[in-house]
Formats: sequence, structure tokens, C-alpha cells
Amino acid sequence: MLQFSSSFLKLAGKVALLAYFVLGLLFLGARYWIFPNINQWRPQIEQQLSGALNADVSLGHVSVDWKGLNPKLQALNVEFSDAQGRSLLAVPSVQATISWRSLFSAQLELDTLEAMGLDVTLRRDRQDQVWIMGRSFSLGEPISSPETASSVLDWLLDQRQIALRGATLRWVDDRRNAPPLVLEQVTLSLTHQHTDHRFMLRAGIPEALGKSLDLRGEFLHNPKNESARLNLNDGRGQLYAHVENMQPMGWAPWIDMPQSLKSGQVSVRSWLKFQEGSVQSLTSDIRVDNGFWASTQYGAKARAVRLFMSGPWDDYKRLFPQHGDEPVVPNPGQAGGVEYRLQAQQLEIQAPAVFELPLALDHLVSRGVVQRPDTGWQVQATQLDLSSQNLTASLQGDWRQDGLESAGLIDVQGSIAHLAIPAIKNYLPSDINQDAREWLEYGLVAGQITDASLVLHGSLDDFPFNNAADQGDFRMEGRFSDTIIDYLPAQEDELGWPRLVDMQGRVSLHRADLSLIAEQALMWPTPQQSIQLHDVQARIPDLEENPVLSIIGDTAAPASTYLALMAHSPLGEMLDEQFNESSATGDWEVPLALNIPLMHSRDTTVKGAIHFTDSDVRLTPEMPLFTNVKGILDFTDTGFSTAGLQGQLLGGPLTLDGGVGGALKGLRLRGTATANALTDYTGLEGMKRLDGRMAYQASLQRGKGKNGAYTLDIRSDLSGMAMNFPPPLSKQADQPLPLHITWRRHTDGKNMTLGIVLGDQIKANLLHRDNQKDIAYFYAGALGVNQAVDLPASGMMLDLRYPSVDIDAWKALITEFSNTLPGVAQVRSRPLLPAIRQLRLQADKVVFQGVMLDTLTFTASHPEPQQWRVDISSSQTAGTLLWRVANGRIAGHVDADFDRLSLGSEQTDSSPAKPDELQFDDELDIPGVNLHVRKFSLYGSEVGELSLIGVNQSRGALWRLERLTLKSPSAELTGSGVWRLRGANRGLSLNAEARITDLGGYLDQIGQKDVMKAGEGTVKGKLEWHNMPWAFSVTDLDGEITFDLSKGRFSMLNSYSARLLELLSLQSVKRLARLDFNPTGLTREGFPYDELLGTVTVGKGLMSTSNYRVIGPVGTIVIGGDINLVNKLLDLQAVVIPNLDISGAAVAAGIAINPIVGVGAFLTQWLLQAPLAKAMTVQYHIDGAWDEPKITEVLGPVPELEKGTPAQTPAKPLPKLKPQRQPEERIEH
Repeated sequence: MLQFSSSFLKLAGKVALLAYFVLGLLFLGARYWIFPNINQWRPQIEQQLSGALNADVSLGHVSVDWKGLNPKLQALNVEFSDAQGRSLLAVPSVQATISWRSLFSAQLELDTLEAMGLDVTLRRDRQDQVWIMGRSFSLGEPISSPETASSVLDWLLDQRQIALRGATLRWVDDRRNAPPLVLEQVTLSLTHQHTDHRFMLRAGIPEALGKSLDLRGEFLHNPKNESARLNLNDGRGQLYAHVENMQPMGWAPWIDMPQSLKSGQVSVRSWLKFQEGSVQSLTSDIRVDNGFWASTQYGAKARAVRLFMSGPWDDYKRLFPQHGDEPVVPNPGQAGGVEYRLQAQQLEIQAPAVFELPLALDHLVSRGVVQRPDTGWQVQATQLDLSSQNLTASLQGDWRQDGLESAGLIDVQGSIAHLAIPAIKNYLPSDINQDAREWLEYGLVAGQITDASLVLHGSLDDFPFNNAADQGDFRMEGRFSDTIIDYLPAQEDELGWPRLVDMQGRVSLHRADLSLIAEQALMWPTPQQSIQLHDVQARIPDLEENPVLSIIGDTAAPASTYLALMAHSPLGEMLDEQFNESSATGDWEVPLALNIPLMHSRDTTVKGAIHFTDSDVRLTPEMPLFTNVKGILDFTDTGFSTAGLQGQLLGGPLTLDGGVGGALKGLRLRGTATANALTDYTGLEGMKRLDGRMAYQASLQRGKGKNGAYTLDIRSDLSGMAMNFPPPLSKQADQPLPLHITWRRHTDGKNMTLGIVLGDQIKANLLHRDNQKDIAYFYAGALGVNQAVDLPASGMMLDLRYPSVDIDAWKALITEFSNTLPGVAQVRSRPLLPAIRQLRLQADKVVFQGVMLDTLTFTASHPEPQQWRVDISSSQTAGTLLWRVANGRIAGHVDADFDRLSLGSEQTDSSPAKPDELQFDDELDIPGVNLHVRKFSLYGSEVGELSLIGVNQSRGALWRLERLTLKSPSAELTGSGVWRLRGANRGLSLNAEARITDLGGYLDQIGQKDVMKAGEGTVKGKLEWHNMPWAFSVTDLDGEITFDLSKGRFSMLNSYSARLLELLSLQSVKRLARLDFNPTGLTREGFPYDELLGTVTVGKGLMSTSNYRVIGPVGTIVIGGDINLVNKLLDLQAVVIPNLDISGAAVAAGIAINPIVGVGAFLTQWLLQAPLAKAMTVQYHIDGAWDEPKITEVLGPVPELEKGTPAQTPAKPLPKLKPQRQPEERIEH
């Protein structure tokens, strides 16, 4: 046995050696002889390949390179054709590494086959068969069959490794009638190792379709016998596809893409597993960037979405059925469904059928199972995490489809870690009432919901199940904090309620019932004032139908804060704005309830109660302070009421009970007021004329309807109150005088009217317009005394009739009421009463400025816009004044035209002037006056016709009299001057000249009867007449008067001057008595003068002169010295020079009586004229009273007369001579 084995081994070694040498020879022959000349063998190679591959094969240039273990064959322009001459495959360049296995097989086997520039077309026909290289197949059928065998494809599939580079792959789909899909620069790698088959394909795709395509596959062949061909029914495998940046809509011609995806970049990685010819499962990892999905009912967009899905192929086919696919019958024993994991960023879901507003999420994470049984889609989510700036929630549950038109059935529960309250509106269904949604939009301003639970189950078609409780339930409960609710904000010109801020508590949304219960909250009527609220409940019971917001809570704050709430919210309007100008002190507690219909928010109702504890309240700045208020005042939007509210008002107690509004019958007030409190309240000096106290009753009622006006009625008989006023307002304390005051809405429905009735003589009505603060509080009024007066459209109308009116007394009263008491500040920001538009005063007797006017009718009115007219008629005065106004002031001059005017009262004694008896208000500010008086009387004397132009130079304090003319039949005065109405130097300064034609007649005209007869000439002067016309006193006169008169006569009857001159002349002619000369014949009808000259100065009641000269037929009298006008005392010196001229009347008379004496005197004067005149000249001193002068002759030399003028004025003032009286020469008179 061992020998046999040894021999066998030797034989085998020899055979092997022989084979080695044979193979070596063959190898050497092939390498150095056949392969270098292989291109010459090309026809034979083509013939052999055609027979082996059962196809016509044509080759271009063929070459072999053998540098390693295996030879490498390279052929150019290789083309395969079928028996019909159709091209099956064309390869520009082929490189193959020949395997040594080819020596042991009957066909060519390659280790590697690499083709470049290959152009392959795959085509699907209308029968769903895929054709490649003349061979057709479909999934589930063998790759090859004897009837349709393609040796080329079979041979290729048997090679160990095939690589295609730079290839072009074309897909033609006749079934979809789509254009060819061309993939260029395709790289394909096929590897085969026994039963393990793999491939990898990478290709660039058109830019409109994406970035790249990556396909890979693996198949483990498990043939029934070793000789069986490749058949997908025998084995298992999987396919992998990856498309980067896929444009879904671009693939629509060749692949059924989801129609809802309208745009976005999609990257897909899918793993498809199959076994024994059928697909088992599909796993996909899909990423979508900037995607947008839309359907007829829903839409979504997201910045990034990643969806991982994995499940059986049958479930996939049920989820996404393709057109023409057979229905898939679910396996009852299989759980079914496709598992998913979903992540989304910046997701926005639009579901207008369910939510009116898009749902915006920053992140969404979900996992679960999705399936589509016969009843429709079903989603079972074991995780659903939602997060955004407004929401953080973790939910789980399921949803299933319930019909094609239904939103489905849902069963979800979970927790909400954070929800922004303003975002609640985003998560409410679209069928929520639009007004409620709008309120949620502006009403829920800020706040956070935390630690909330959520339950939602039922049909989404009935969400939120408010009217279908049997169809499901929805509930969210949690805590809220830092919440702001703007429950009724301002709209256009309408005020809103202050927000509720800093709210803390619990929130509940059950179906359509939204409720917030806050342990605390704040309300800010103004930025500086807040109201503290606690136990606040805010609720909307039904957000779907007629939503009504109710807010109930207890509040506490300073009283001023509640008043600010009334002024800055609709509460003030609900209370008829009665408290808009109110002020109060102390702290109030106010339970408050609001009912706000969100569809008609202006129909809001309010209910509350103010708890007073020793508070002070002032309803308006004009009203007195209501102090120590205690009790409760209940109020609603229709009125208010109280049961025994008490306090102090105007110095006495006040009690209120009852109420106004609704069915209430009125608010009753009972109180007492004191004179001192009234004085303190008004702060006016004139109120000190009141003394005592009075009781009063009042009632406040409201008209019918929500907008009914309030009516306040106050009554008192003023018993116990003394009134020290001018008639008809004066009364004693025990004398009743009924007072009735009403405050109500005017008949025009717009204004408020104040009616006052005092006694049976005085009636007044005043109109007030709400919310108009740029005018007086009362813009129109009428006051009548014993007269009926109608209200004007604006301004004040006064119609007064009374027998006797002391205007001076009323002026003093008005002055007192115009002055505030010391220490009282002016608080009124606008006048109480309007400006007077029309005034009429009728009285039998009127005292004004101390002047009595009889039967006076005074009327002031507006005959035209911007014009005033005043008519005055009395026994003393009658005239008209006209002026125009602009911007509330007099514009231009005042034209005054009087038939008669009396200025100053007739006074015979000097009396001091009263201070400030005539004043003009600064606001009057008359620019000037044009005055014309036909009959002007001054201090009771008619002085003539006056024309005057005056100009205001210092707001009524100083008037410049530019021209003054005073005319009468006997004289005319012209001049100018200044009239000061205020200050220490008030009075008239006048520079005037009078031209006189009949001085005696003018003196008679002004009431100085029988003082002088005739007389003509001029009088010039500069006078200061202080206190004119307030009072007349000779001490008020200062100035200088120069007169030059002639041809007159001093009357004896009423002329002190004539009497004095007569005495002087008689005293001088005593020396001629022995001649029986009687000069009284010349002065029997007064003292005549041919010339009356001189200058008189007046000052401080003293009149002085040094050249008073009277030249007449009796003689020449020169007077100098002083006259005290106050005491009427004289201190004068006089020089009397008898007139002994031949033409003298005295001589003529003497001759007529005694011719002898007359002739003698004539001759003596003619011969001795100068010595005689000098001898007869006498100097006198005059003193004593005005009406009893004492004349004393002064002994001594007579002052020299001016030479040549014995009867003229001395050249210089008379010297002061010491009188030497002689008793026998005194003349008693």
C-alpha cells in the first residue's frame, strides 16, 4: 500500500511537472506572441464573443497589457446587438482583467470589468415591464428565463466586479408618459461573490431635481440548486437610496410625490428590505428644509423638519396608495402601523377649519405610530413635545380620522409647563365668537400660565364642546402670574377702564368657559395712583355665543384714586360725570363688579359700594367741603343710593337717604348752614354781612331712562339768618324770606340750568354747559327784579325795577364781594358768571356818586355784534354812549352824545374828597372819548355846551384832554389839559382861554345872578383842580388867571366886589364932602368900570393878586394882597385915585347940583390937576370877613404913580404899609 502510494505520487509529480511546463509554454506563447498581436485576432475574437454571448459583438481596437499576475484587456468602441440588429449596448472603452478561471471554464471570466462612457437606457413599458439591454423583468419574477434569455446580461451578471465610470443612464417611463430622465456622470459598481450580490450607483442629477443620487443594494441569493440563475424570488436583500437636496416637485413626472409639498429642499435616505421577491419593510429618514405644505384644508411651513419612519411595506402602501395598486388587506394578527419620529423647527401650522390663527412652534418633537385602516388615518403619539416663545407643553394621546370632511377624533392629555396668556387666542378653535376673539387679542396683554394640565377628547368638529358636552371635553387648568388684562381699553374718543396688572392666581378654561381667580391685582387709574384688588374673579362663561366678561372683586385705595378712576374711565360717564371734578381725602373700600358684553362693550354695567370712614369729600371745586362723612354709598351704572349717609356741610350736620336712578324715588338731604361757614366757604368779604344760621331741605332726582338728567331742588325760608344788604335783599334774622334753588337739565337736553327765586321779587336763571371750561361756569343768565326776563343765547341779561336804588351802596357791596378775606387764596380758575350782554335799570330815585338822579332809566345793550350802546335818561341827565369792542376790549373812541349832563353835586361848603369815588377797571381800558353835551352842568351850574376829546394814556388813570370847548351865548372857552383819576394829584389840569361877550349874562347863566352887568374881554389861565369832580373845595384849586375885561358894571345886589369898591370910593371922597359932592349917584346901579385888568393866583385856598385894577368913571382902584377863600377873610391893600377929570361923571354931576362949586373944582383941577390928584389919592388896608370888610386908611406917603398916567396901575406892587387906623374914620357897614 505504501509502495502504491509512492508510485502514485511520483507519477503525479511528473504529470504536474509536465503540466507546469506546458502551462509555462502556453503562458509564454500567449504573453509574447498572442497578446502583442491580439488586435490581428479581432475578427476571431468577435466571432467567439458573439457565439458565447448569444449576441452580435463588434470591437474596435483591442490591446492586452500584462504587467502583473493577470492580463488586462482593453477594447474600444464595443457594441452589442441582438439578432434583429438592434443595439443593446455601446461602450466607448472597456478594460477587463482576465481571470485565470477562464482556463477551467467554458467561457470568458473576468476579475474586473470597467467600462467608461457607457450610455444605458432603462425603459418601463405600459405593462410595467422594465427593459434593459433587450431584456425585460419585473419585481417578483426571475431575472432571466430561457424564453427571453439575454446571454450578454447573464454573462455580465456572472462577472465578479463591474465598474461603470462616466456613464449616462436614461430612464424612459412609457407608463407615465414622462420625458426621459437623464443621469449623467454615473458611477456604478457591481460585485458578485458566490451568492452575495451588491451594487452601488452614484450620479449627478439635474439641478432642478436636486444635488446627487446615491443608490445601493445587496442581495443574498439562495437558489434551490447551484445551477439556477439569479432570481429575486430566491433570496433576500435590501435597497438603499439617498437623494441630497431633492426638489420634490421636479421629480413629479417620474415619481408619485406627496401633492401637499409645494416647495422646499428634501433630503431622503430610505432602506427597502425585500425577501423572496416581495418587499417586506421600508425605513425612511427624510429631512426637509424651508418646506411648505398645502392642501385644501391645511397648510404648514417649517424651517427644518426631520421625519423618521419605519414599518411594513403593506402599511406603507395603505398610507400612500399608488394609482392602480391593488387594495392591501391588513393582517389581523399583525399590530400594524408605521413607527415615526418627528422633529420640526420653526414650524407654522395653518388649519383655518380648526384654528383661525396659525400655530407657531419653535420646536416640535413627537414619536408614535401612524396607520391607515379602513376607517381612515390613525396617529398614536406616545410623545408630543411642543415649545415656542409662548408655549412649552408635553402631551400624549391619539387621533383618528372620522370621515373625509371631519376634523377627526382626538384623545390627548398632558401638561403645560408654560403658556403666555396673550397667546391663548392662537390655540382656540376658529368658531369662537369673533368679538370674543378680538377681546382676547387686546384684552389679554401679558401674563404666564404655569403648571397647567390639559385634557382634550372628543370630536374636533365639536371643539370646544360648549354646546355638545356629550361629544367630548376640553379643560385646561393652571396657575397664572404677572398677568395684565386690558378688559375694556379706550376706543377713539371713548375712555377705557384701567388695566388689571400684577395679577396672581389660578386660571381655568373649560370648554368655552374662561375663568381667572386672582388673589391679588392692581389697577392704575393714573400713572401715579393705584387701586389694590383682592379676591378678583374674571370670567367669560361662553366664548362662543354672546360672550360677556364679568369682573368681581374687593378694592381699597385712597379716595383721590377712586376719583381719578371716575375721571379716567367710563365710570364717570355712568355716574353722569358728577364726580369728575371732585376731591376727597381718606381711604375708601369699594367692592366692585363689572359686566362687559364683548359684542357691545359700551353697554357695560357696574355695581359697587363706597365705604366712607371719616372721609372729606368736595363734589366740585365750587362746592363746599363735605366733612366727616360716614356710611355706605351704593352705586350702579343707573344711579346710586344710601341709607343714612352722614357728615358735616357748611358748619352744620347733613344727612342723606334714598337714592336716584332706576326705580329709586330720589335722594333726600336735610341740613343746616351757618353764616360763618358760608363766609369761610366763599372767602368773600361781603359774606360777613350775614349773621346766624338757617335750615334747608333738598332732594335729588333723576329723570326716566338711563340717560335721564338729575334735578336738585333746595328750599329754605332763611329764618335765623340776618342779611345786611341793600334793599331788596336786606332782612332781619327772624324775618322769613323764601329761597328756592333748582339745578336741572335744560329743556334743550344739552345744558344744565340753575334757577333761583328769592321772595316774590327776585328771579334768576343761569345756564351751564358741561365739559366747556374755556368760558365762564355759567355761559348765559338772566336776573329780574320785579321783572320777567327770558334767557339770552349767551351772556348775562339784567332787568331791574325798584323804587329807590342806592348805586353807591350796591357798589360798596359789590366791592366787598369782589375782595377776598385775608389769607384766602383765589381758587377759581374761571369766572362764575358770564359777561353782561344787556342791562336795564328803572328806578324813581337813584343815588350815584352822591348825586341824586330822579326817574332814571339806564339801558346797556348790543345793537350790533361787537358794539355796545348805553342810554341814560333821568331828570338830570340824558344821553347815549356808543363803542365797539374787539377781542374783549374797547376798540377806538367812545362816542358820548348827551342832551344834558350834570357833573358833581351843588356844594356850598368846602368838604374833603372821598378817596377812590370814581374808578375805571383795568379791563375797561377805554382808548379815548369823544364827548358832546348840549347842556352841561357842573356842580349844579349850567356852564354851556361842552365838546371834549379825551385820550387814555395810562389805562384809565390819566386822560389827556386834547381839545375842550365850552360854548354859551355869552362866552366861549377853549383849551386842553390832563385829567388824573387816581393818585394823590388826581383832578383836572387845564390850560384855557375864554372869550367873553357878556360876562354878566354868563354869570347869570351859571347861577351867579346880579353879580355883574355886561362886560367883555378875555380870561386866560392855568388851573389845577384837584379831586374834580369827586368833590368841590376851594383848597383844591391851584393856578393863575389873567383877565382883561372892559365895559362892565359890578352889581350891588349880589356882588361883594361892587360893595367893596363902593366903600373904597366913598371913603376916598370924604375930603370933598364939604363941597356937598355925592358920588353915590354914579354907583347907584352898581360899580361901573371901563377896564378890569389883573392877574390872580390861587393855591391851597388862598387867592393872591398884586395888580388887580378897576378903572372907571369914579376913579381908579388898585388892589393887592390875599383872600382866604376857605375862611372868607380879607388881607388887602388898596389905592384909590378919584377921577377928577373934566370929563369925569362925578364932576359933571357936581356942577349940575352946585354950579359954583363945580366950576371951582373944575378950575382947580384944570389948573392944579397933578397936585390935586396926588392930594386926593388914598391908600387903605382891608381886612375882616368877606361880607363885612373893615377898611382902614393908611397914613403916610402914597406910592408914586407912573409918570404921565395918574389913573393907571402903579409901576410896581404896592408897598406894605403899617396901617394907622383912626376910630372916627371907621365905617360901620
